[in-house]
Amino acid sequence: MNKKGHTTNREPMKHLSLILTISTLIACGQASKKENPILAEAAEIHAQAMRIEQTMKPNLEALIQIKNNLNIQGRALTSQEQDLITQIELLAARYAYWEENHVEVPGHEHHDHADHAHHDHDHHHGHHHNANLDLSPQDMLLVQREFLDSIRVISQSVEQLLSSAKN
Repeated sequence: MNKKGHTTNREPMKHLSLILTISTLIACGQASKKENPILAEAAEIHAQAMRIEQTMKPNLEALIQIKNNLNIQGRALTSQEQDLITQIELLAARYAYWEENHVEVPGHEHHDHADHAHHDHDHHHGHHHNANLDLSPQDMLLVQREFLDSIRVISQSVEQLLSSAKN
């Protein structure tokens, strides 16, 4: 209050200043998590793996369709056809394991809703199940590198098998 008994505008300014300070601290705390350069690199590696998965998945689905077409034929399968079916099933299992076990980088979680309409709604988002792993940024980087390497190998195997299946 001033000498005349009126309140001054300083009280609301103190509250506003306090609110702004707290908001800034919270924002800085969240930004520091996201801006950890090691986690940022891990997030970029994760994004690379997801792009490879998106490119590979239609080819894997084409292989599964080939397997299904072979299985519904009204004749005995040749040994080559049986081998092809086995290889497709193994690749599908490797991909399912990868999908169920890869993890997202803390502070960089996302779900691609643009592609959601094309997903089977009974699928699981394995990376969300493992999101609570308590890994150091260095360990998270290693995990993301391993999962990137794994999806690259799966993708290359799918490409090779699809190419040979079409011939």
